Amino acid sequence: QRVQIKHMLTQWERDAPGRIDAIFRSLRNVSASHLADTELYDFGGLEDQRSPNPSDKLSEEAPLSWESL
Repeated sequence: QRVQIKHMLTQWERDAPGRIDAIFRSLRNVSASHLADTELYDFGGLEDQRSPNPSDKLSEEAPLSWESL
C-alpha cells in the first residue's frame, strides 16, 4: 500500500506541482470542529449561538434545488 500511495503522490505532484505541500499544510491546520468529534468540540453549543431568524427555516412549499430539476 505504501508503494502505491507513494506512486499516487508522485503522479499528483507531476500533474499539479505543489499539491503535496497543500495537502500537508491543510493537515497541519485542522481544528477540532473539522473533525466532527463531539468529545473534542461542542457542536450542540453552536445551535445556542445562532440568532433566531425565520428566514433560516426551509419552507415545506419551496422545492429544494435538486427537486426542481
